[in-house]
Amino acid sequence: MRHDRRKPPRRAPAPQLTIIDLNAASVEQIANVPGVGPAIAEAIVAHRPFRGWDDIRSLPGVSQGLIKQLRSNGVRIGPMLRRAGGG
Repeated sequence: MRHDRRKPPRRAPAPQLTIIDLNAASVEQIANVPGVGPAIAEAIVAHRPFRGWDDIRSLPGVSQGLIKQLRSNGVRIGPMLRRAGGG
């Protein structure tokens, strides 16, 4: 009985997410997140600081779907304003 001793193919490394803090990021950084344009990015910057996602959800043009997309793209809310386990 022969065993195949070839190594399994290497997987490409997972793309690294750039973590963006909505309480500190520039308009340009926020606008470059998929699903966010300049108008929403400017509204986010103008209404800072945020304590959690509910604060951002209250902005015009920000839907629950956009929040999901933001979170899946490495967007966070600064830890200095969040309670442990929240956000």
